[in-house]
Amino acid sequence: MSSYLPVLDVRTRRGRDDPSAPSPYDAAADADFLNRKGRPDRSHVVSISWAGGDTDADAERMKYNKASRGTPFKRIWVYLLALALATFSIWRFGVAPWRRGKLLMHLHDPTDVTSDKMAESVVAAFRHAWKGYEEHAWGFDELKPVSKDHSTWMNVGMTIIDALDTALVMGQTDIFDKALTWVTEELKFDYDTDSNVFELTIRVLGGLLSAHQMTDQKHPAVLARARELADILLVAFDTPSGLPLESVNFATRKPRAANHGAGPGSTAEITTLALEFKYLAHLTGDKKYWDAVQKVDEVIRKLKKTDGLVPVYMNTEKGDWQGIEIRLGSRGDSYYEYLGKQYLLTDEQKYLEDYRTAITGIRKRLLGLSTPNQFFFIGELQAGAHENAPVSTKMDHLVCFLPGTLALVATRGKMTATMEDRLQMTGIDLLDLELAEELAHSCWEMYAQTAAGLSPEIAFWKTATESEEENTIARAELERHKTGDVTRRTKVSRYYNGTLSKDIPLSKLRVHEATIRPYISGTGPVESDFDIHAMDGHNLLRPETIESFFVLWRVTGNPVWRERGRKMFEAFEKWCKVESGGYTSLSDVRVVPPDNRDKMETFFLGETLKYFYLLFAVRPTGESPSEDDVDGITTQDRRLINLEKFVLNTEAHAFPIFKPPSAFKQ
Repeated sequence: MSSYLPVLDVRTRRGRDDPSAPSPYDAAADADFLNRKGRPDRSHVVSISWAGGDTDADAERMKYNKASRGTPFKRIWVYLLALALATFSIWRFGVAPWRRGKLLMHLHDPTDVTSDKMAESVVAAFRHAWKGYEEHAWGFDELKPVSKDHSTWMNVGMTIIDALDTALVMGQTDIFDKALTWVTEELKFDYDTDSNVFELTIRVLGGLLSAHQMTDQKHPAVLARARELADILLVAFDTPSGLPLESVNFATRKPRAANHGAGPGSTAEITTLALEFKYLAHLTGDKKYWDAVQKVDEVIRKLKKTDGLVPVYMNTEKGDWQGIEIRLGSRGDSYYEYLGKQYLLTDEQKYLEDYRTAITGIRKRLLGLSTPNQFFFIGELQAGAHENAPVSTKMDHLVCFLPGTLALVATRGKMTATMEDRLQMTGIDLLDLELAEELAHSCWEMYAQTAAGLSPEIAFWKTATESEEENTIARAELERHKTGDVTRRTKVSRYYNGTLSKDIPLSKLRVHEATIRPYISGTGPVESDFDIHAMDGHNLLRPETIESFFVLWRVTGNPVWRERGRKMFEAFEKWCKVESGGYTSLSDVRVVPPDNRDKMETFFLGETLKYFYLLFAVRPTGESPSEDDVDGITTQDRRLINLEKFVLNTEAHAFPIFKPPSAFKQ
């Protein structure tokens, strides 16, 4: 270890009253922990050791005290205990504790579970949601569960198609069979209205393609319907710039720009079509689908950006940005998501380069720190990215996709269950993974700090004034992330580990200690770190946070993500479940009981419940985990969505990773 690198063992942000902390609570351990010497301003933070020595200037500036190292007599007992544990390990496991990293990784592999009641509960929720839709909205786009009615958006049975691969993932073959029959026999693209190209692509085209591959391509009619839809959508790309217009009328086959033809177009919608069209080109061998989205890419890559950040509106006729507002919420989010995921799907390095540039810009310009509990958040540049541009603390729930994307690209879907795994990562990948964990904690707080235990659509984070800012670990970490410097000496070792063994799985370390600052526990769920405005308190059953929890669970094995996911699921069950069938969105999470909005979004079945299931999923029963399917992909890979072999689109529809032919890239 470099002499300039501090090693900080830190206490959790949450106190002993944390409802998300795994039980049983170890009161004796906490008492012992708190009795040790720690930071004078945060008694929870202890056992700080700096490579620079006792008089390290950074340690004094940060107001840290070194923990007591104990007397020589105490250390003798520690050595004897370590010797006894090593002897027991060799006798019991046939391997010394410092050689047990791989063994423990196997024992705590999140795909290596035999049963999980939570997964069964999620399946029951899916069937309950499907029951309401089947009984009251069959063939229509969405269910209105409270009034037992339906709503029509584009008249393509969107809930059916969005739920196709979810039924397959959960092994609900009766639901899939009925949905498949409807798709092959009754689905029609003939509705006489302007239908959104982006939504049709991610939900319908994506859903059909995912169902096609998950059934081992045994239903060619599904691919035929996908191709039929894509051919209709291609007319939207017929513009002077090559950028697609917002909508297409199925009946007339005519495209139309946003806002009744006036524009502008949404950056996220224009740039979030590539995964679906590229995978269709791969399946059919037809280059026209690839060329359509490749032209969009060529236009976007030529445009000026600010540290990789882009405005949220575009002029589709001129092929240029329109306006200056930058955000990762609505109209901006999936532009950044698809940079990373295009790289993962086809291994095209240019997208990784663009993604890295954009993440650098996000760190530098949008990252903030809340008060009083010092959570990271992603803000907005509502006045553009000019010098000294103010950063709004507004953060949409949609931004909570980012932790999952960061973790996915940083690990390439591989398990990083031990400290040894992390030390083998590149510096920037490790930094991205740590940022993912921090932002996911913040997204959790958007649930935990509300009366209903469910996130609002938008939160405005509270921040300290310049005079109120303290030199804390969290602020030092914020500055490290903002600069992207992986060598700074204020870097922390984020996990308390009394043995100092780098092979111990992170899932075995106490969750209480996997963080960079303490949480000041309040008396109840209140908006201590953010405000919710009157028009922003609604909850639409969105999937972004549970998506990030699923990815982080898969790539770290840290049980905190499952535990927090359980709390979220229970809150959905408590407030959103409609007795007669279905789940409803809510009007205001600041009050209980919250009023309902009488709408079940299609993504609740297509994404939210799918991610909940995958977070708790068991190995499919009656299937061999090594049973080969196609191209080295097993049935289990498909059912559990192996993140090393599949990429999920922004609607949670899975496409297998593939290498495009050179002719496509010319």
